Amino acid sequence: MLLPRSYPYGLGVFAAALLYAVSFNWNMAVREGRYLQRCFGEEYRRCGFSTSGVWYDGKPLTTQLLNAYTLLIPSGERFIIRSCRRYLSRIAPELGEELERLFFQEGSHSREHGRLLKAMRADGLSLDSFRKFVEWWSYHLLEPLTPPKLHLATAAAIEHHNAVIASFFLDQELLKGVRTGELRRLFLWHFAEEIEHKETVFKLLQSISRSWTLRALGLLFSFTNLGENP
Repeated sequence: MLLPRSYPYGLGVFAAALLYAVSFNWNMAVREGRYLQRCFGEEYRRCGFSTSGVWYDGKPLTTQLLNAYTLLIPSGERFIIRSCRRYLSRIAPELGEELERLFFQEGSHSREHGRLLKAMRADGLSLDSFRKFVEWWSYHLLEPLTPPKLHLATAAAIEHHNAVIASFFLDQELLKGVRTGELRRLFLWHFAEEIEHKETVFKLLQSISRSWTLRALGLLFSFTNLGENP
């Protein structure tokens, strides 16, 4: 069967996109590691904890819902930092200070929930195959092929989801059901800080673009796992 004339062109475009994605991800990993080390160093809040079996008031389903919530937080928080960081030079100093505080808090969330994931693995609750697929789809495929403004809109939508979830758990005092004090403090601390900085990324988005279409696309992408799926 003869191949269509456009086949070599399409193959070339695909190869170029693949090379760009590899280069993007390598440079992104190097820049992100250096930035987090420079900004945070070893100064961040730590929550010591351990997890074992059913830790939410004897309810396996609620326990697994909170385990699932924590599954994509480490990579999702780093995505939020990346999406906002590139705009620091284009905003007012006051908003820049808010963003620096946001970066510190989100970096701490990423590290502490990463420790929780290690505890989950030790208890045989690892979902690494699913997590790795979502991270590949979101950050290694979609992120390098979509524009930075869409990343920012997606990050703003993710922060909205997080604030809604945090407000629900705190308003209903649902964290009282967490049996271990370490885990209760982890989620209480995380949810409190999500509410504390819930408007920061949206303020940044509004200063960069007020497009309703962009906001709608960001909301859509937040549900399709370009970022943390809450």
